[in-house]
Amino acid sequence: NEKTKAVQAVTVEKDQQIQILEKTSTKPLKTGFLWKRGGRSESGAWQKRHFVLKSNFLAYYRQVSDPKPVGLIDLE
Repeated sequence: NEKTKAVQAVTVEKDQQIQILEKTSTKPLKTGFLWKRGGRSESGAWQKRHFVLKSNFLAYYRQVSDPKPVGLIDLE
């Protein structure tokens, strides 16, 4: 169905963005903790996440030690 196709497209796009982020050899411009509002729960609870600004991507992780980001925001 259309919803499944849309989710698959977003997943592929996120994986491609992660690959680009990993290949970027520049140092992060900024790192630190920010609060992000959760979108999946009905309450939309605020969650503390570790953010890394690198190139034109703002990546966020559950913990500093996580190897891959939970999410990416393309700032371009």
